[in-house]
Amino acid sequence: MPVTYYQFEQNTTDIPSSTAAATYTRGFSAVGGTLQSLLIRLQLTTANSSYRTDASALFQQLRVIVNGEIYFDFNSTGDATDLAAPQPGTLGYLINSMGGRSYQVPTAADDTSVDYYLELPMGAVLPDGVPRFEVTTQFYDATEWVANGGGGSVASGTITYWGVYNNATQVQTRTLASTSYAHTANTVENVVCRIGNIEQQFPGATVAGILVQTPLTAGGAAQDNLGNQGIRPLVLSQFGLPADLHRWANGDLNNEIMAYLPSVAGQANVTSQLAFSKTLGTIFIPLYNAKGGDVVLAVDNGANALTRTYTPVITSPIGGKEISGVSQTKASTGGSANTSKSIIAMTE
Repeated sequence: MPVTYYQFEQNTTDIPSSTAAATYTRGFSAVGGTLQSLLIRLQLTTANSSYRTDASALFQQLRVIVNGEIYFDFNSTGDATDLAAPQPGTLGYLINSMGGRSYQVPTAADDTSVDYYLELPMGAVLPDGVPRFEVTTQFYDATEWVANGGGGSVASGTITYWGVYNNATQVQTRTLASTSYAHTANTVENVVCRIGNIEQQFPGATVAGILVQTPLTAGGAAQDNLGNQGIRPLVLSQFGLPADLHRWANGDLNNEIMAYLPSVAGQANVTSQLAFSKTLGTIFIPLYNAKGGDVVLAVDNGANALTRTYTPVITSPIGGKEISGVSQTKASTGGSANTSKSIIAMTE
């Protein structure tokens, strides 16, 4: 039942820049075994810092491919103005909602060091030999994030990729490509979130939940932009489900969104994680392991015409595989070891 940590890769190149947006593709090798999750550590040294949101907001895109198969495919619908928003970043919100962990080490608001951890649930049974990772990271221009539009900069940094192996991992987790939909103002429309024939590709696969992203207003403010009927997955209800009902169902309203935002007004020197009850424009909808393919949602769009994205998270059962030579007496079966269970637990 061993849990082991294996460092795959470390470099000082694939980090955000305060001069322009930056995209990197990094390949590295792993070892065989049951990979519970991929842990990314991002360390930065900055100048004239005054962070207003956590480091997860820096990620515009993150894609993880293992042996040619996509396990994680995230794209943000925002832009660089999100980096000054006084709420947690979208990527961090998604990860914490699906059973992973996204945390930044607390420091004083004017500290010049950033230490951020991002755990991506995977449940990948890697074969013996030399499994291969290909990771694409796209970062926003970090200028707005470092100093809220001031003269801050990223001086240097390091990104490290760790594998968390655990043969007690119970499910495989994949974050699929988003479905986009151009909504008309003040209209209820049916959105088909494409899942594909996942049950043939991954036996036993079901849809654990969907991340809904709404872009900023023209003035750069976060918004839900939903009418009274909200978002109704047909698999869940015959009636309209307002945005905050979903936040009640997924646990958000219980202040379960945790993030480190040192420069939020009145919180200039907070040295602990802060609790939030919502992130405007971002909602994770648990679907209680829906099966049957594509998910249809009736969406009551508000006064602004815009394009939302709908990102499905699927899970499927697996059989764990041990790394030889390690022995422990307790199994770790929570969190990212069973994202299906973790997502449902947040609704209870």
